[in-house]
Amino acid sequence: RGLVGSEMCIRDRWGVVPEEPSGAYDTEFLTVECWFYLDKYVDDFTYPYFELISKEYWTSPMDMSGWYLRIHQLEGEPAKLNFSICHPAEKLLIFSNADIVIGTWYHVAVVYDGSEVRMYINGEIDSVKAYSNPILYNDEGIGIGRNARTVNPATLFPGMIDEIRISSIARYDDDFTPEFEFSDIDASTVALFHFN
Repeated sequence: RGLVGSEMCIRDRWGVVPEEPSGAYDTEFLTVECWFYLDKYVDDFTYPYFELISKEYWTSPMDMSGWYLRIHQLEGEPAKLNFSICHPAEKLLIFSNADIVIGTWYHVAVVYDGSEVRMYINGEIDSVKAYSNPILYNDEGIGIGRNARTVNPATLFPGMIDEIRISSIARYDDDFTPEFEFSDIDASTVALFHFN
């Protein structure tokens, strides 16, 4: 079961949504948001993260583009949300201040407005980091619960993901009340996945 009533979500299912047409997900500004429910903590610290949503391409520090949203956990440490913009000049890494615990629904929204990245958890600002490099895009699709390019079983998201929305604007600049289901597709909605 998903968030409310008979809403459905995906549990322990992973995939890539192709980018069609090419460039459809390329935006100057960005908001990535979803609901998620984590079933377990990281147990393979060779890869200390689980993928939530990914549009990352990476072959080396000088050949990377896109972005990703993950659950990150170092051995002996609590789980945190982690968002990255992959840019060879400066890779942005921002982590949540809040710990992520298993067995709880969370809404996360990450906003990039060209000068800073803001992370909101359950509609409240959690962390902010200055960043002004452009997002470099690639032809990878959107990875849901997995990396957009490669599959590593250790990093597949263990839990439920619901209501993913990717927007071409910095949708939030203050605390907000997260929607359980995004009802409208506006001109700034690049991708919307209900899973119901």
